[in-house]
Amino acid sequence: MGDIIDLKARRKEPAVVDDGQHKAPVMDISNIREQQIKSDRRNAKRTILDGFVGASVVIPGRGLLKVSLFDISKGGLSFDLGPDAGHFREGEEVAIRFYFSQNVYFPFVARVTSFRINEEDGIARHGANFVGDLSNIHVLNHFVDFLESVASDLKTDKGDLFINGFGL
Repeated sequence: MGDIIDLKARRKEPAVVDDGQHKAPVMDISNIREQQIKSDRRNAKRTILDGFVGASVVIPGRGLLKVSLFDISKGGLSFDLGPDAGHFREGEEVAIRFYFSQNVYFPFVARVTSFRINEEDGIARHGANFVGDLSNIHVLNHFVDFLESVASDLKTDKGDLFINGFGL
């Protein structure tokens, strides 16, 4: 018992005693925890979107313009255009295609709600809300659910090597 330090004697302030009338405050950390979970999900979604699905906007009379997806949620998405591409105006409706292979895509329409030019990165970032019929929005919601589900189990390839055959 000689190795025990008496902390009561070293305490600078008296200990708070619960006498039944006064209780120590309890902090609710559920909001902080929820924000952290959302932040983790947000980072995972951005990782997934980088090259996971191709996206292009339809420029009437000209063709398709490739965009980089930055973020996606059930309400909308954000995407970046390169410095020479220009930008869309707030309120403008844009036809967008998600490409799952070179020839297979899912079309939808989004209304641009914001844009800002980031000269440092050389991009115009657009925020947009999904618009369209109920079935189209339903499919987009399932797609976002899929992305969120997969995001928690993603791994980063650190340069694993592929082999052509498995002959022993």
